[in-house]
Amino acid sequence: MALAALAAFLTSLLLTPLVAIAAWKAGAVSHPDGARRLQAKPVPLWGGFAVLVGMIAGTGAAWAAGLIAGEAARFSAALMLSAGTICLLGCYDDCREISAAAKLLGQLVAVLPLVLAGFYAERLLLFGYEIELGWLGVPVTMAWFALAVNALNLLDGMDGLASLTGIVISIGIAVISAALGSQVATAPALLLAAALTGFLVHNFPPARIYLGDAGSLLVGLLLAAMAMRSSAGEATTMNGSVASILLLLPLADTSLAVVRRLLRKQSVFQGDRGHVHHRLLDRGFSTAQALAVLGGLSLANGGLAWFAAVSGREPLAWSTVAAGLPLLIYARLLAHEEWALVRRALPAPALWTLPSASDTPLAEEKIVALPIEIGSGARPSPVLEPHFRREPLPVAEGDGNSQEAESTRTRRKRTILPVATRSSKQRRRAA
Repeated sequence: MALAALAAFLTSLLLTPLVAIAAWKAGAVSHPDGARRLQAKPVPLWGGFAVLVGMIAGTGAAWAAGLIAGEAARFSAALMLSAGTICLLGCYDDCREISAAAKLLGQLVAVLPLVLAGFYAERLLLFGYEIELGWLGVPVTMAWFALAVNALNLLDGMDGLASLTGIVISIGIAVISAALGSQVATAPALLLAAALTGFLVHNFPPARIYLGDAGSLLVGLLLAAMAMRSSAGEATTMNGSVASILLLLPLADTSLAVVRRLLRKQSVFQGDRGHVHHRLLDRGFSTAQALAVLGGLSLANGGLAWFAAVSGREPLAWSTVAAGLPLLIYARLLAHEEWALVRRALPAPALWTLPSASDTPLAEEKIVALPIEIGSGARPSPVLEPHFRREPLPVAEGDGNSQEAESTRTRRKRTILPVATRSSKQRRRAA
């Protein structure tokens, strides 16, 4: 297997510069736009074609050495046919930018060789339960592929990110497949990791070539097929938890993108700068640092998927994911903006979001003055303090005992008057 992996690595490494030249001549080039395409100069696409050829070379070497036979050979043949189909679709899209509907249809067509070869989910394992899908297995499998393929496509927005993510997930798939005693997906996963590593030499920041849709769609399909095949150790059984945790980073990023765009009343196909890698860059991370953070997250997900597959304790694995989510939200790495949009869209109590002086003109505010006395040295919460004003307590007229008045003022100190909050109806109109 080492020689086959070396063949995949060297083929991808040496072919990538030639593919870059061909992409320049064909016009398959990504131009910087200052928003989502952050490179300093135009960069050629079609890098996925070099990865595909590397995979084919490695698969051929493994087959010649007798490392791929029987069901593994049938799976690899169907996988390469599907991979070639979706790579050609991506190459065309890199040049002509086909519509989202046409791209989705092409993705489903590309999955057909795997389905026709019998590699689809007739049974779904979820939290220890086995669900017989029957004829629903085909549409469920198609939906899984469409989700995973487009998730990798959307994640490919930073130098080296899709390549590194693919490498980490591929190694996780190989480890899980070997641990479950199924060698069908082990060889393709290792060969994909090797081919992507050869490409990453040219794709590491600052990238000299991008995967393009030819590569992101390709990697998404390969990972979806291998995760499905390796998650349960059987050809027609898919462990939904293991496969989902393996691809959790791209799946979560895509799911949040859909929620974010729907809450903004935008098309789900309209790009934005809300992806997790954009947030890291906006917070001052360098590209290399962002890669390290996201690569670490993918590695952690791979460890959880391995634990769920080997121990069968899927609820515990998902509980770990759920426990880590608030930390990511607090660190503003994931779901922070989406949570803010949800809070803004829902009716909220008066003190959920207090207005600032710059929110709306004073004429739109409903003023409420409620005297509140506090003792000496007491202060309101730092969050609420900007919305309060201080006034001295009045001293009764005709009171000749000035010392007693001063003592009262010292003891009771100040009266704090909260100034107005808008009604929930006004807040929704302003939002």
